[in-house]
Amino acid sequence: KGKNHYFVQVAEKGVFWIKLRTRGRSAHSSMPKAGVNALMKMVEVLHKLGLYKPPSVPTREVKEFLRRIVGEFESVEEAIARLEREEPWLAEGVRTNMMITMVPTMIKAGIKENVIPDECETVVDCRLPANFGLDYLKDQLRKALGSLEDVEIEVIGADPGTSSPYDTIFFRKIEESVSKFDPGAVCVPSTSNGGTDSRFFRAKFGTIAYGFRVTKLDVPLDEFRRMVHGVDERISQENLVYRTKMLVDIVKRVMG
Repeated sequence: KGKNHYFVQVAEKGVFWIKLRTRGRSAHSSMPKAGVNALMKMVEVLHKLGLYKPPSVPTREVKEFLRRIVGEFESVEEAIARLEREEPWLAEGVRTNMMITMVPTMIKAGIKENVIPDECETVVDCRLPANFGLDYLKDQLRKALGSLEDVEIEVIGADPGTSSPYDTIFFRKIEESVSKFDPGAVCVPSTSNGGTDSRFFRAKFGTIAYGFRVTKLDVPLDEFRRMVHGVDERISQENLVYRTKMLVDIVKRVMG
């Protein structure tokens, strides 16, 4: 639409870390039939996780995000399809916002090169749509694993997702500041797939907390995305000054 869009994070997905454990029976690896390989059992578990297609949960925040980006729409899928034609990476981010993701990140098995492992552990990083909790995660795990049995599940980390309302004076003050620095720009309530410190303030104190990082793209978008948590993560001096000026302006508006 020829307008700049400023994302204001009003919600974030929950972060749950789980440990999956399979057990078998040790034996010398030269005699595979003599033991039960826990690692091979885990391979089947990971295969099931990789194939699972979780349901989409279009949250209020996702619907508003799409409305401000693409305009009015009849269905969420139609809106995402329209967005995908212009910004495929952004459409993929919205799809991820709406579903649970379960990504294996660490695996441990075996004590020696020639011993069939009798235990295998895999850590899975799970991200849930905002305001969904452990019961939903367990239900989705059961559906993903299907008929597989003898898989132990241990929760080793749990930070439920949170959200803040965006029909607030605070949000409007951000919009006023954005309009001052970039006339015609649009503020868009967004959901973060990653975790931020906002969740602690929302959960503990009921604080209205927003994530707002102002960035003018001065490098190609693909390059900018690769820099996030990369070896060359940075922002330009121009962006640092621009961001600081706008944040100071927002504080003055809110406190004034």
